[in-house]
Amino acid sequence: MYDYSTYWMDEGKKPNPIMNKDHAKQEEVLLEQLKKLEFDSVLEFGAGWGRMTRLIKDNFNPRFYTAVDLSRERLKQIDGVNTVVGDVLKDNHFMKADLIIATEMCLHIPPDKIQKAIDNMKKLTNKYVLTIDYYPIKKDEVLSSHCFLHEYLDLYDGNTNNIRIDDFVSLFVWEV
Repeated sequence: MYDYSTYWMDEGKKPNPIMNKDHAKQEEVLLEQLKKLEFDSVLEFGAGWGRMTRLIKDNFNPRFYTAVDLSRERLKQIDGVNTVVGDVLKDNHFMKADLIIATEMCLHIPPDKIQKAIDNMKKLTNKYVLTIDYYPIKKDEVLSSHCFLHEYLDLYDGNTNNIRIDDFVSLFVWEV
């Protein structure tokens, strides 16, 4: 049985994943979208080893940045921002931020818990929640045991901008 926390704490002990063309496309699309938003503080869930953390920090240099992940080992690889071992599913006591971001995190949260994760992120934002996740056109696809297809438009109450590049790069922006 898949246990979200245990699985990702164990994954955090493994070497960083190899970057591929899909990751590069995610970064390109993210940068394009972030240029349209005004933010001075960031709270990132599922920060992992800091791929998006570095991208945002280097390109926008927000005054405050907190990177959150379940894996202490992965967070050790991130420099220049506040890092916290934490879980989006918990009632966290983080300071609110202008931008809440999660990349490839929501697809790993089981269907019975995803609404809580989305709601927690919405509670913590001053302005925007931005998620990037796998969102295929064919909803009958069988995924790995740690991946779930969610109806993100429904989870955000239809109140989101969806930028769909392909199955691997679907970006959702919810604005307060």
